[in-house]
Amino acid sequence: MANTPIESIESEQPLMVERYGFVPNTGGAGKYRGGLGIEREFRLLAEDATFQLRSDRTDFTPWGIQGGKPGTPTENYLNPGTPQEEKLPGKTLRQLKKGDLYRVVQAGAGGYGNPLERDMFAVADDVEQEKLSVEYVRREYGVVINTGTSTLDIPATEKLRSEMRKAND
Repeated sequence: MANTPIESIESEQPLMVERYGFVPNTGGAGKYRGGLGIEREFRLLAEDATFQLRSDRTDFTPWGIQGGKPGTPTENYLNPGTPQEEKLPGKTLRQLKKGDLYRVVQAGAGGYGNPLERDMFAVADDVEQEKLSVEYVRREYGVVINTGTSTLDIPATEKLRSEMRKAND
């Protein structure tokens, strides 16, 4: 369905879009962060339907380059969060029934360059915009965000990044 507007999907097909948005922590870490993956959920409104899935990047993640980390893989689920939850392969054909929910989390892009070279203020902005979590930026970028105040801790970041650089040498 590529990047089809929700209004078009719902007016032309027996589907209701229940979720559509970016997924935090899916772009590969790098001096230039990879683009975030997109999550979409579609609920079938018709009595039944034939469902054909053809998605890429389920087995091989988008690679990072020049020291950047890979993005996350594509994941496909049928009826997530229920006893009938099923993780789907990248290619499948099956019958669905009314009320079934299909969730796709598309792959995040790989990062470019060493994550420890990303501007710490840009990383803090990504946390503020909920693109990245506090835990993720600490682990992948060596950036310390004070959890109580949600502010960048510059001295702690410089110390952690120095330790991470030494460990990588």
